[in-house]
Amino acid sequence: MGKEADQRGRVSIKPRELVSSAGFSVEYENKVFDQELREDIVSYLGEYRFKLQKYNYQLIFSKSGDEGWKLRDTHRLEAMGTKAARSIEERRLRKESTYRETAEAAGIEYLEMQLITAKDGDSVVWASPPGDEKEGYGPYGFFYIGKVKKNEDKKEISMAAIRVDNPTVTDFNRAFQELSGTESNFSQAEDFISKPVITSLLPEDLVDKILSRNFSLRNDPLERERFNLAMQILNPRIDQLVKFMRFGSIEERKKAFHALENFALEVKRDLEIGSRIIFEPKEEFASFVHKFGYEPPKVKGSCPIKSSNIFEKYQTLNSFLEGEGFVCPKCGQKALGPVGDQCPGCGITKEQYAIETGQTPCE
Repeated sequence: MGKEADQRGRVSIKPRELVSSAGFSVEYENKVFDQELREDIVSYLGEYRFKLQKYNYQLIFSKSGDEGWKLRDTHRLEAMGTKAARSIEERRLRKESTYRETAEAAGIEYLEMQLITAKDGDSVVWASPPGDEKEGYGPYGFFYIGKVKKNEDKKEISMAAIRVDNPTVTDFNRAFQELSGTESNFSQAEDFISKPVITSLLPEDLVDKILSRNFSLRNDPLERERFNLAMQILNPRIDQLVKFMRFGSIEERKKAFHALENFALEVKRDLEIGSRIIFEPKEEFASFVHKFGYEPPKVKGSCPIKSSNIFEKYQTLNSFLEGEGFVCPKCGQKALGPVGDQCPGCGITKEQYAIETGQTPCE
C-alpha cells in the first residue's frame, strides 16, 4: 500500500484495490512476508468460499520499541491498532462508512487495557454482529473466543473465530452475557465490537454449548477435514499466487486471485459430493489463470461487498515497488519515492531480477 507524508507530517494512505467481494486486498506493503499473504488467502477462502464454522489464529500482546504493550500480529509484530487506523483511513478515502472500523479500534484499545493484568489461562470474549445488509455485509457475524498464555516477555492469545448465521442483537446479548459473565444490553453491532471482555477460563465445550443454545450452528464433523484436504490440493496454486502478487499488475493480480477462488469452489463442490480424486490442472500458472480467471460469484461477508464502480474516481494504484522507499536488491540504489517497475540505478526490472536470481526482490 502506498504511503506519503503530507505537509503537516502525517502519513496519508492510498486505498488498496480489493477483489469484488471486498474481503481481500490485492495490494500489500513491500515488507509483508509471504507467510502473511498465504494466511490471508487461506483465511479469505475459509470464510468467503468454504464458510467455515470455526477458524483459528494467533495474536501476541508484547512490547516493541517505543510503542509499549500492544496487541500484535505474529509475523512483523505490527500493532493491531495500527492496522485498524489504516483501515479507517482507507475507507474514508473511498467515501465509505467507518463506524465499524472505529468501534474495532476502540475495542482493540479496550482489550489491551485488560490484557495488562490478564492471567495465564484467562479467556477473551469478543463479539461482532453482522453489518448493515444495505451496505453489502453478509447475514452472519462472529464470536471471537481467545485463551491467554503468559510468557516472560509476552502474552500469546490463541483465538477462534466462530461464525453465527442470521443472528439477532437479542441472540448476541444473551450469548455474550453467558460467555463473559457481564451484563449485556447492547442495541447495535458497534457496541459489541468496542467492548471485548477478558474473563476466567472458558472450556471449549462450554463455549460450544452456549453458542449452540443461542444460535443455529452447523454440526458438520467433516467440514474441517474437507477444508484441510482442499488446502492440500490448492497449496501449489496458493504458492504461485503469493509469488505473483509481488509482480503482477493490479488487474493481473485480481484475475489470478479470481482463478484461485473459482478453482477452490470447484474443489469444494467435488469434496461435498464425496469425491476424493480431484483433477488438479498441471498447466503453467498463466494457463491456469486464463482458464479460471473469470469473475467468480459475489458473496457478502464480514466486509461489505464492493460495487463495480467504487474506484472510478481513482487512478491506477501503486505497483508493488511503489512503496515508502525502495532499495534495489541488486545494486543497492536507494529511492525515496515511487520507482515503478525498473531500478533507477542499474535499470534492472523485476522480471530480470527474478530470472537472474531465481527469487523475488522480497526474498
